[in-house]
This record gives sequence, C-alpha cells and structure tokens, in this order.
Amino acid sequence: GVKAFEADDPRFAGNKDLQSGLAAIRQEITAYGKAFEQIVSLQARRDMLISKVTEFGPWTSIALNDVVRSAWRQNDVALLQMTAATLEALNRSLYFSERFVHSNDFAAYDTAQAALAEAVALNDAAAKAAKNELQKKRLMGAGQ
Repeated sequence: GVKAFEADDPRFAGNKDLQSGLAAIRQEITAYGKAFEQIVSLQARRDMLISKVTEFGPWTSIALNDVVRSAWRQNDVALLQMTAATLEALNRSLYFSERFVHSNDFAAYDTAQAALAEAVALNDAAAKAAKNELQKKRLMGAGQ
C-alpha cells in the first residue's frame, strides 16, 4: 500500500534500483502536489478577476452613459462622441472577455485586451476634454 512508499521501509533496504525508483516517484508526487496547489491558486485568481470584470464593467457603463446623457443635454457634441466611442470600446471588451472566459477562445482574449486599451485611451481623452467637473469626475472614475 501507501506505506510502501516510505523512505525507511525495510523491505527495500537492499534494492538500490527500487529505492532510486521510489525516490523519483516521491519527487513526482511532491511536484504534482505543488503544481496542483498552483492550479488552485491560479483558478481562485481567475475567479476573482472575472468577478471584478462582471462587477465593475456594468458600473463603468452606467457612469459613461450618465456622461453621454449630460453631454447631450449640454449640447457638448464632442464629449458626447468621445464618451460614446469609449462606451462602445468598453462594451466590446466586456463582450470578448466573456467570450474568452466561457470558450477559452484566445483570439477573443486578444480582442478584449485591445478593446480595453482603446477604451482607456478614449476615456483619458474624454476626461481631458470634459468641461463639467461632475462629468470629469465620472470619467476619471470610469478610468480606474
């Protein structure tokens, strides 16, 4: 049984080849245990990151939609267009992020990352262009 893998089992004392083989097996078991712990840790990190995307993505969309509405009311067409472009890039990033998570489509991951980088750049430009302090605050919050 499992006790046979103990290093001090007297039945294997005279067989160097068997002891060497058992030592290799013990090393593989230890490596497997460490790798399994790393997989569990990475899975927990993945779950945490997914929860952040699903939690903060919609709130960011709400903030950007608020800026779109207020820019429309103030007839600030430039800010309206910039924020709408930011919102579109963010939504594209969220869509492809979900697609990657549920299908392991690595092309979707690359698309999501590119769309996110685009959204961040567009949001930074919109925040600089915003004249209203509340709009600027919402855009800065969305950029975090």
